[in-house]
Amino acid sequence: MCALQRGAWIPEGSERGGADEVVRGQVLGLVGNSGNSSEPHLHFHVTDAGSTLGAEGIPYAFPAFEVRGPANAGKHLRELPTEGEIVSFP
Repeated sequence: MCALQRGAWIPEGSERGGADEVVRGQVLGLVGNSGNSSEPHLHFHVTDAGSTLGAEGIPYAFPAFEVRGPANAGKHLRELPTEGEIVSFP
């Protein structure tokens, strides 16, 4: 399950529903930025059930990504980017 919260940073109609099941490679939403954000971003939460209150968050990792800066540059496997890293996905 993946829940995306509709907000100014996700253009209307691009987001998945609150408790949709998704598969690897599926588009979750288009990213953007507004308000106090300085870079485009996407908030999402992976859970074990469709209920916001009755679900537990479950751990996840990206299969691969590349850090472009400001530190730890290079390819990373089965990890999460850390705060402040600029990344790209293959």
